[in-house]
Amino acid sequence: ELRRRVFLFLPPGSAELFREPEKWWSKVIAAFPSARHDAVEACRCYAVGCNTATVFHCMGVLQAGLYAMAIDLKVPFKHSMELMEWNGVISGIEGQIEPLRHRPKSDERDEKLTFFSGCAAQFRYFKDAWRNHVAHMRKDYGAGEAWEILEHVRNFMEHLSTRCSE
Repeated sequence: ELRRRVFLFLPPGSAELFREPEKWWSKVIAAFPSARHDAVEACRCYAVGCNTATVFHCMGVLQAGLYAMAIDLKVPFKHSMELMEWNGVISGIEGQIEPLRHRPKSDERDEKLTFFSGCAAQFRYFKDAWRNHVAHMRKDYGAGEAWEILEHVRNFMEHLSTRCSE
């Protein structure tokens, strides 16, 4: 009977990511509940060595943040944002940031401009560095890269959650 079963061994660090992924993403899931599924799957995929799938699900987590930021900045779209490509959403965000540069200088304006400009730059980087490659199956990722991306996405989304949420 056991010959038909497959057992996986997970080292302690991976076992914790597999069993309690929501704990690792708690701040992100609190701010972006729609990212929960992809956050959980990113951790579980990493724990079992599905590294490219980890990166794919990290891009799903980022998409929740991208949409929340576009909504926060009141980006106008001709049709549903969910039908837009990332480039169009990012360009819309950048278009809403541009008028901030022309407002009278103030601490509030500088803080908002710094925060949103930095986040928009990160989204463009995520799109060009990882999202396009994993979404169009152009690259496979190893464990080291997948871990760096997983951490980077979580840290960025925690930062984004200080000003944006769903």
